[in-house]
Amino acid sequence: MEISKEDIGRYAGNLLRVLDKQGIDNVAAVTLRNGQKYMVDKKGSQVIVEARPSMSGTVADTLAYVLTEKHIPIEIRFNEPLGFSSIILKCQDRLSGYTSFARDIFENMAQDRVFESCNFELVKEELDRLRMLQQS
Repeated sequence: MEISKEDIGRYAGNLLRVLDKQGIDNVAAVTLRNGQKYMVDKKGSQVIVEARPSMSGTVADTLAYVLTEKHIPIEIRFNEPLGFSSIILKCQDRLSGYTSFARDIFENMAQDRVFESCNFELVKEELDRLRMLQQS
């Protein structure tokens, strides 16, 4: 499935709505919801909250936006032990501020942006910036 930057904008907006509706407003709230799944739309897309293995033997609290086809166009990781957070995107377009590191079978670029702190507000601000891509 090819994912456009406009798609990323729409998914970011949907993810922000889920965070707001579920009262997820800090990293501790993400941690408390480990194992939860939140439906995003009638097509079956969902946001899944999980603790996943990360770097140096640590675990990161993860928010994954999962499409019905099991594609994950946006994944957010909060790694408190190592003091960073990141956003990983899959998209056909190279996005400003992101580093491309791979391509999937649909030629979407896997790209990430790392924040030097485990700051929920910085991540939320970036999602809001990404949300504007749906209007470009």
